[in-house]
Amino acid sequence: MSSRITTVVETYRVSVDGINESIEGRIESLEKDGTTAYKYSLSHYCALSEGAGTYIPSIQEYSSIETARAFLMGYLNSFSNRAVMKNEHF
Repeated sequence: MSSRITTVVETYRVSVDGINESIEGRIESLEKDGTTAYKYSLSHYCALSEGAGTYIPSIQEYSSIETARAFLMGYLNSFSNRAVMKNEHF
């Protein structure tokens, strides 16, 4: 039986007009069986465009921290106050 160790390696916090709390994002490293993958998670989700529903990214693992960071920053830079939903698993 193997174990999986998760470590938070980066944390980001942004303020968005119309939302009373900070939006947080983090990148975690996942170590298992001698390999490392990276994933990102968000404290809240939103609709990224007018008229769209709340966008919840699929849970994916990336082979590099740079790729995980690019996806996280893309979401955070597009964050709006439309259809905001708290991530209960953050």
